[in-house]
Amino acid sequence: MVIIGGSSGIGLATSTLVKAQGANVTIAGRSSEKLRLAVRQLGDVRAVVADITSEAGVQEIFGELDRVDHVFISAGRLLLGKVVEADLETLRCDVDQRFWGPLYVVRSAVPKMTNGSITFLTGSLASRPRVGAIVTEAMFGAIEVLVKGLWHLSWHPSA
Repeated sequence: MVIIGGSSGIGLATSTLVKAQGANVTIAGRSSEKLRLAVRQLGDVRAVVADITSEAGVQEIFGELDRVDHVFISAGRLLLGKVVEADLETLRCDVDQRFWGPLYVVRSAVPKMTNGSITFLTGSLASRPRVGAIVTEAMFGAIEVLVKGLWHLSWHPSA
């Protein structure tokens, strides 16, 4: 199992749970220090320093893996701010981590996944709108549509 954002919070809790169930675990995150602490806590796991907003970084997560059964994405900071007041770089960063990042994961992971073992999990606030998180929620909505589209296309091998 690959857990992106696996060095803290929900990602670390998920890493702990699946590791206890006997899964081979790869965790990835931006902070080498957090990853080092997570490895100390988890034991025998593979850790990769990578930023989900970088396609090359995401490719590095999956590069050494022959097969991927499950992917859990819990990476991303909650960037709060009013759309009309936030600077565009902050909003762009949110789009990069919440939309482009998962798309990079799909492009890197799916070729290594087998039928019947594909699982993508990601959090969503879209059903519970939060003041100041409109761009984040819009990206969660976009990912929901992306996942539905990928599921539909999975039935069409030529897609």
